Amino acid sequence: LLPFYYDLINKHNLQQAYEFTAKLLAGLTEYQVRELINKVILYEGKIITKRWVNGVEVNKGIVLNQKVVDLLFELSRKGYLIWIVSASPQIFVEEAVRFFLPGLEVSCIGMRNKIVNGFLTPDLEYPTTTFEGKVFNINEYISKHEKPVLAIGDSMNDLAMLVHAQNQIVVDRNNQLSRIAKEK
Repeated sequence: LLPFYYDLINKHNLQQAYEFTAKLLAGLTEYQVRELINKVILYEGKIITKRWVNGVEVNKGIVLNQKVVDLLFELSRKGYLIWIVSASPQIFVEEAVRFFLPGLEVSCIGMRNKIVNGFLTPDLEYPTTTFEGKVFNINEYISKHEKPVLAIGDSMNDLAMLVHAQNQIVVDRNNQLSRIAKEK
């Protein structure tokens, strides 16, 4: 599965790659997915290393950008509502927030599988939270009338959301979005 996912990424089929990760959850309950995510977070740890999985070199470890974390807590302290809009499955983001940002009140919007009889299906709710779909979901679930005060992004997937917001922060990941931000 991992080589297939990276093949989609390398061929710039990002929409398919994002949807693929959500569709992998089909057949599980929300509880099972949340348990699995917590086990994965603990297994990954907080130190970034490299490893090989099925012939693909991947990072091991999950580390949040501390400046972004500090900013989120400060904005929350000042009364701003914090929303995370992610191309990752929403259930992943919710569990990561519980683990990595305890005490921070956050609402999440991400890829959502349809649920039938308590089980996630491979069918997703559209439009997804990718590319221009991020703006649609912001307007649908956060506010139709007000643009976000601030958007933070780290990939081209975030560009439409960044343009939509009143203020933007680009996390430098030495990618196309970072290069565009440096030119502005």
